[in-house]
Amino acid sequence: MKASLRIAAFALAATATTQVAPARDVPNLASLPVVGSALVPVVALPEVTVPATEGLLEQGDLLSGDEAAFDALTASEADELAETVEAEVPLDLPTLVAQHAGVNPRNEQMDCLARAVYFETRGEPLDGQLAVAEVILNRADHHRFPDSYCAVIKQHRQFSFVRGGRIPQPNRDSRAWRTAVAVARIADAGHAGTEMGEALFFHANYVSPRWRLKRMGAIGNHIFYQYH
Repeated sequence: MKASLRIAAFALAATATTQVAPARDVPNLASLPVVGSALVPVVALPEVTVPATEGLLEQGDLLSGDEAAFDALTASEADELAETVEAEVPLDLPTLVAQHAGVNPRNEQMDCLARAVYFETRGEPLDGQLAVAEVILNRADHHRFPDSYCAVIKQHRQFSFVRGGRIPQPNRDSRAWRTAVAVARIADAGHAGTEMGEALFFHANYVSPRWRLKRMGAIGNHIFYQYH
């Protein structure tokens, strides 16, 4: 009898405790979705703000997944690098001559220059031919000489191949003429230069004029000078 009374008292106390427990301690069962046989509470996630990328794209920035834009930028940088390397590494004179060789100078002045190179230096080293062309260019730019290639070459007693103010006709089918045309083009365009680039005078090494000039040096069969 006493045991039964103790069990009944315990049950009554338990019931009373459940009824007075705060409602906030037990989630509302109706709000819990059923997954299998378990009850899972619904948890509200905070709002996540996604940063806009349009502004970055407008500024030219690359997104990590934009492979096409990355490839385009890489190609552009590669082209710029190639142009820089090409500009820093000029072509050698034989390559330039091969590129500019021809039989038809573009005008009378270039024809005179090519003929002077042909008659004065054919068979000479290429830098020697270019140095003679540079002398003609320098004279045409100097106040003490005529102001055109043809006039410089035809000036009285300046070039031994000129007779009566006339420049002879070269063999325009020869390799030497094609080279002379190339050298004239290279000199006129400034594509290459020599150590005699400031010379105003030259003579063959088998003569000894008594010039009071500054000797610069020799290339091939010619010795080059400038004013002191």
